[in-house]
This record gives sequence, C-alpha cells and structure tokens, in this order.
Amino acid sequence: MLPVALIFAFNCIDKSNFLYNYHPFVRFLEVMAFGEIINFPLWFIPMIIIFFITAPILLWLREKKVLWYSIFLFSLIYTIVTIRPGVNLAHLHNLFQYNINYFQGYINCYFYFYSTYVGGMIICELIERYPDFIYKTSKNFMFISLVPYILGYWLFVIKLGYSEGQLAIAKMLTIIWVLAFFITYQDKIKSIPIVDKTLKFFAKYSFGIFFIHFYPLNIILHKLPYRTENWYNSTSNSDIHSIFCAILYFIISLGFSVVVLSSLKFVLNKLGVKNTRMFIGV
Repeated sequence: MLPVALIFAFNCIDKSNFLYNYHPFVRFLEVMAFGEIINFPLWFIPMIIIFFITAPILLWLREKKVLWYSIFLFSLIYTIVTIRPGVNLAHLHNLFQYNINYFQGYINCYFYFYSTYVGGMIICELIERYPDFIYKTSKNFMFISLVPYILGYWLFVIKLGYSEGQLAIAKMLTIIWVLAFFITYQDKIKSIPIVDKTLKFFAKYSFGIFFIHFYPLNIILHKLPYRTENWYNSTSNSDIHSIFCAILYFIISLGFSVVVLSSLKFVLNKLGVKNTRMFIGV
C-alpha cells in the first residue's frame, strides 16, 4: 500500500482524478486513507477498520441472544432490499466534501455488510459449540441446499433479473455451501497430498490475491483494444458464454495475482525481509 501511495502521490497523470491538482502530500494522505482511489478492492480496508472498532459492541451484543439474532435478521433484510453502497464523487467542490463522501460511503458499506460479518460470527459459534452435529449434517445440508439454490438462480437471475441484494445473498449462500463441502470432505481432501497442498497454498495467498486481482481484470475488461467488457456483457450472449468468460477471467486473474505475489515474496526474502505478509499479504 505504501509504495503504491507514494507512486500515485508523485506521479498522478490522470487529469480526470479529483486529486490531480492537489499537492503530492495531500494525495499520499488521501490514498492511505481511501485506497479505493487507485485500487478498487482496497475499499475493504476502511470498512473493516470500522468493524474492528465496533468489535467490543458486537461481542457484547452476542451475549444478548434475542437482540443479537433480531439485529442480524433485520440487517439481512436490509442487505436484500438495498443496493450495494458506493461513493458519490459527482459535483465535488472541495477536499472536505470529497472526504465526507468517502467516509459516508464506508459507513453505508458497514451496515450493508453487517449481515455478512455477523453471519460469519454466528456460523463460527455454531461450529464451535456443535462440531459433531455440524459434521454429521453438513453433507445433507450441502445436497439439500442445492435445490433452492438452483431454483433461486433460475427464478431471480434468468427469469426476473438479479438485484444487488439477491447477489449479496447468493454470495453468502455460496460461502455456506463451500464451507459445508469442506467440512464434509475434509478427511478425503487431506488424504490427497496434491489437493491438500494446493488448497493450503491458495489459502495462504488469498489475502494478497484479493487486493491485486482487480488489476488484471481491469486490463482485460477495459484496457485491451477489443473491449472485452462488451464481449462479456452483450445481451446477445448466452448464459453458457457468460459463464465461460467468467471462468476464463477468474483463471487469468488468479494466475496473474499468484505470479506477482510469488515474485514479490521472492524479492523481499532476498532483501532479508522475513515478515512479507505485512507488505504484500503473504
């Protein structure tokens, strides 16, 4: 984050960027506070900081079961019926308004993703309290949940068209399904060394991958001359075509991210840096 902020601060060439006419020191501070300015996935950092700050309150609420689950239910409904918040940078007049808009956007993201964060806390608590029950029922849950999942995809995505709320819930359901899959087949996975090592490798690199995966996607979708965003989003394309494109982009983005992170880790190790995770997330 620090090197990228310094590069942007002293080498901002995008005249359309609101910070273009400001002093490099101001640019540096803004990027360190709101990394999304130069790398979209970095929106996550300010939002998760708010969760860390409010963690004591969440832990206190967790002891008040009725209130805890009631707030979670309302937050889940809020996620479904609203759209994912963004930062409104239209009609900006000064730096103060610029910062206020960003801060407001992250506050809105906090409430939007509250159900996801607290949902994870609830699942972890259930696994910790009832490990045997979770292990025994995970396989049944995995197969039974496929039915409403497929029906929901057919109804909301193919027939009615998806909304941001449906997409957020679909992501949560996907995470729960994947978790159930690994709980069910964890022993079999561990018995196959190459599969076990591969999954552990990506788990180790996942944090770093999240923060740089947007760069190859941005190049593929917007910078290449044949404009692949039109190829991907064209209304004339079939679902199979879109799925193929999504898988292809996923593989390219994942491969690029792993190569870059591995190279950076190698260079940092050669320079004597032991805690590379602090710099590149790996």
